Amino acid sequence: MAVLCNKLSNNLWGYGILWNSAGQFIYSATLCFAVASVIAFLQIGALFWSVAVLTGTRWPTRPPSSLKSHTMKHFEEIKTLLDCSSLFYMISVGMDGRYTYINSHYAQQFAYINRSFVGQSYDISMHPDDAASCMTVSQQCFANPGQLFPNTIRKHDGKGGYIHTQWEYKAMFEDGVPVGIFCVGYNITQLVENKQHLSNANETLEKNSLTLKQIAFKQSHLIRAPLANILGLAALLEDSSPEGSEAHTLCKLMLESAMQLDKVITSIVLITQD
Repeated sequence: MAVLCNKLSNNLWGYGILWNSAGQFIYSATLCFAVASVIAFLQIGALFWSVAVLTGTRWPTRPPSSLKSHTMKHFEEIKTLLDCSSLFYMISVGMDGRYTYINSHYAQQFAYINRSFVGQSYDISMHPDDAASCMTVSQQCFANPGQLFPNTIRKHDGKGGYIHTQWEYKAMFEDGVPVGIFCVGYNITQLVENKQHLSNANETLEKNSLTLKQIAFKQSHLIRAPLANILGLAALLEDSSPEGSEAHTLCKLMLESAMQLDKVITSIVLITQD
């Protein structure tokens, strides 16, 4: 009996089972193998867990499947909300880089580019230099399911210029398989223009400030130097002229005028320095 059980145990893929004469179960090689396998598996698992605890190892994790399984649901919900929006654009692009959906606002805003974007390449409406950033942001979306990534895109305005738009990208998955990207955006042209105007105004202020500093320097050094000479000469002439003479009176008036001019120049210099 022991020899037979041993042979059955060595037959890993067999179904060796023994009953006694009364039909009672005595031994099963398959059952013993299964039990032994479970015990070995638990022992190996315990060993790996112990090593992980001792070394502080963290096992790599995959993005939660719920993030992928719910993406299409989120897309449909947002699509329902923004389909007729008058403020936000919404589009989706398939894995082949072609439009699969656009909302009414996007269709109306860029109708001069194409009457029906669906089926067209994603880059037909944008500045050529912005296509590369779209690819980069899309790759980030697929590498980080469930996360949003921003991007600024210049769109043709139909007049030889561009409309500036701001977007948020998110990857779409169906049953864990990537199916495309959906994006929500809006027009920021006015904001960009205001920033440009502000930048131009700052440049103008800096230039004017530099001009004022140059004027202050000239007034402080180039004009006041000869004025100081005039003040000195007028004082000498006044002292050398007889008291009550016409020359003395003229020198006195010239000295007073020169001193008033010096005060005016000094005040201008102080203002330009503030």
